[in-house]
Amino acid sequence: MDVELWVRIVKEGIRKKRLNPWDVNIGEVAEYYINKIKELKKFDIRLGADLVLVGAILLRMKSESLYNSFEDKKEEKKRKRRKKISEEELIENVKKELKKIKKNNKRKKKKMEEKSYIVEELVNEMLEEDDVDELINFLLSLIKNEKIIIFQEKFKNRDEKIKYFLPALCLANDNLIEIQQEEMFKELILKLKEGKDGLF
Repeated sequence: MDVELWVRIVKEGIRKKRLNPWDVNIGEVAEYYINKIKELKKFDIRLGADLVLVGAILLRMKSESLYNSFEDKKEEKKRKRRKKISEEELIENVKKELKKIKKNNKRKKKKMEEKSYIVEELVNEMLEEDDVDELINFLLSLIKNEKIIIFQEKFKNRDEKIKYFLPALCLANDNLIEIQQEEMFKELILKLKEGKDGLF
C-alpha cells in the first residue's frame, strides 16, 4: 500500500541520514524522500498518487521551515524555543494533511480521480533523465527573470502543469526556489531563493 510505503521511506530517510528521531530535520527528510521516488521510478516501480502527494507535503513543510529561518534576528530566541517535531509527529502530521486533501475532495470524486491520473502521468513523463534537466533549467531561468511565478497562471493547460510540476519540486528540494501554498491544490507561488542564480 502507498501509505505503508511512504511511511517506510520517511523512517528509512531519518535512519540513513542519522537524524535525531526526537527533533527531525524536515528538509533532510524531504530531500531523501524525493530522491527515493526518483530511484523507485528508475526501477519501473509504479507510484500511486499518495506517494507523490507526500513528497509535495514534505516540500511544503520544508519551505515553511526555511522561511522561518529567515526571520529577523530579534526572533532568534523565539525560534530556539520552537516545539521540536519527532519522527512519529512528522508522520502523523503528513497523515493529517493527506486526510484533509481527501476530505476536501470527497464530493469531487471525478476531479480527484483526474488529479490521481495526472500525478501518475506526471511521474511517468517527467522522471526521464534526458528531459528533466532541460526543464529544470528552463523553469529556473523563468523564475530568475520574473522573480515570482504563480504556477497555475503561468502554466494554464493540463500538459504544461504536468510538464513543470516535478521540476518545481526538484528546484525546491535543491533549495534554489521557495514554494509557497496557503492550502493544498490552491495557488502555488514559486520564488527564487536569495543568492540562488545559477543553473544546473
